[in-house]
Amino acid sequence: MTADDAADEALESALARLRAADDKSYLAYALNSAASFYCRAGLMEQVRLHASEALTVASKIRRRCEIAIAKALL
Repeated sequence: MTADDAADEALESALARLRAADDKSYLAYALNSAASFYCRAGLMEQVRLHASEALTVASKIRRRCEIAIAKALL
């Protein structure tokens, strides 16, 4: 396992805990942060995956800033 694999695994574990806690506000923020990181790394599939979920979650709770960020990343 590489350091990148370990980091991806840690990120997905943290996101899973936010989903389980049903903390949509922090989940949308974390997903957008992850998408932004992946964008800088040029990993566009991961950008789309995380930003799409962020948009869905943020829309449910009407978080306009997170909605705008997710749309910009998409």
